[in-house]
Amino acid sequence: GLDPVRKLLAALHNPQDAYASVLIAGTNGKGSIAAMLASILGEAGYRVGLYTSPHLVHLEERIRVNGEMIDGKTLDGLIDEIRGPLQGEGAVTYFEFLTAVAFLYFLRRQVDVAVLEVGLGGRLDATNVVTPLVSIISNISLEHKEYLGNRLTDIAREKGGVIKAGGVCITAAKQKQVLTVFEEICRERKAQLFRLGKHVRLRRHRSGAFSYYGIGKNYRDLFCVLAGRHQVENTALALAALEQLAQGGFPVADGSVARGLKKTQWEGRLEVIQTAPQLILDGGHNLAGIAVLCRALREVFSYKRLILVFAVMGDKNFP
Repeated sequence: GLDPVRKLLAALHNPQDAYASVLIAGTNGKGSIAAMLASILGEAGYRVGLYTSPHLVHLEERIRVNGEMIDGKTLDGLIDEIRGPLQGEGAVTYFEFLTAVAFLYFLRRQVDVAVLEVGLGGRLDATNVVTPLVSIISNISLEHKEYLGNRLTDIAREKGGVIKAGGVCITAAKQKQVLTVFEEICRERKAQLFRLGKHVRLRRHRSGAFSYYGIGKNYRDLFCVLAGRHQVENTALALAALEQLAQGGFPVADGSVARGLKKTQWEGRLEVIQTAPQLILDGGHNLAGIAVLCRALREVFSYKRLILVFAVMGDKNFP
């Protein structure tokens, strides 16, 4: 449950309540959406906290303000500071502890908005203690079945835990049974659900640009610098979230949107880290992520010979 992390945050005077937030759940694409949102909001002049997981190289990657990682000395100091209130408050997990570090750091840095990526699931994730201006559920496929359940509907119910009473949720999920779960949760909680393909539409152009037709806002001839067709859908979710943030007091000019998208960087997702020979790094580790990788290798990249080096943890469906 969330009681241990809530008790810890209460002892720290609930830093997560001092700023607005966006909460991003889903099977794949969470980090990319978070990176785009943070880049655009930063370009618009806001101070933006970004909390993501896992890290690729350094722990500090997980906690950033306006693109700048927390430095090691500050991280050490916050860890020591939080250890104090933790005494007698009951055990918390590594992820819960680090989430508290991020929330406290964002308070100290006086962020306007925190963009938060859910670690695992949603309903019981440590990030789910916030009351976000908007929740995003990117998509749903089978993953972490030992924790989230064996059926898509089970996983959808866990991810749907980020939908708040009276809140707003945006999703690109397409499966009928998944959408039925989200619609039920939204009815119960009197929340609004906006769907890609219904309330938000995309048109791709031959030039590689795309146009966005949203809930109340349109953008034409935008470019996404992150590779792969799926990233355009992720961009649409980020833009729909921006519409909701504007209603919550964080308007963003059209120019900031275009510049923020062009400046987005997100490591480890179809990332070209070397040319001649071309070397691509991708973190896909579930069926949906690998399907996206395979499609991108066909559609985005050209080569005479493909060499694949593949490693994955044993709990994944690697065959």
